[in-house]
This record gives sequence, structure tokens and C-alpha cells, in this order.
Amino acid sequence: MANQVIRSLGSSDVCRLAGLSLTTLDYWARTGLVEPSIRGSAGRRVERRWSIQDALVVKAIKGLRDAGCPLQRVREARHLLEAHWNEDLSHRVLVWDGADILAIDKWGVAQSLVRRPNQEVLHFVALPLGPWLAMIEAQATPHAASSGKRVAG
Repeated sequence: MANQVIRSLGSSDVCRLAGLSLTTLDYWARTGLVEPSIRGSAGRRVERRWSIQDALVVKAIKGLRDAGCPLQRVREARHLLEAHWNEDLSHRVLVWDGADILAIDKWGVAQSLVRRPNQEVLHFVALPLGPWLAMIEAQATPHAASSGKRVAG
């Protein structure tokens, strides 16, 4: 039977990717907020090894904390996120609204992760006006303005 190759990251790589200090990551790991699933700290000079999903959790927690989300809410959301690992997370967006953490899918459906887990809370559409404006401006051709009308741009 062939050995299975598992892609992993060291703690310093996780910190660099998440914009986090090694001291903070160590504190989070010691308090159980995050856990390396490949290799935990087995003693001095033994580096923790983190899976790609572990690193994503660390980066998400850092983003939520930077937005002002309390640790208790982060802990609750972490467990719910881990329950959805089998789903495609590449199109998910997390939003902290000051009271709840929402997971928004690629269709704009928002589900509560903390206050009312898995309940849809609203449906909205985000329109990318900046890219649309650039696309339209690139397609526009110059024309002389007629009868005193002012043309923007």
C-alpha cells in the first residue's frame, strides 16, 4: 500500500498567511480555539503542522477578530464551519454584522452561523459596479456631444 501524501503548513507559514503573530497562534492553540489536525505540539522544538482547512480557519478567525467579533461567537462559528467542510467553501463569504456571523453562498443566500444556526436570514444581491463601469468604459466609443448636452466621463 502506497503512502498517502498530505499537504500541510508549518506554524510560521500559517501566521504569515493569516497576518498573525506566532505568539497569538500559540495562545489560540493552547486555549483550544484552533487545533492543528496534522501534528500538534508534542514538545519543545516540534513544530505544529496545519492542514489547508486548519489554515483557512485561522485566517477566518483572524478576520472576524479584526472586525470586532467576540471570541465566544468565533468559537461557535468555528464548529459550524467545520461541520460544512464537505461542501464547496470556495464560494462562501463570512460576514460579521455586529451580532451574528453569516455565511453567504454564491447565490447570495445568507445563513446565520451563531444566533439561528443554518436559518436563512435574508437574501441580497451584491452588484459589482466598479468592474461593470470599467467594462462599459472600455466598450464606449467617443462621439461629439450634440445640442449642448453634457457627457460625463
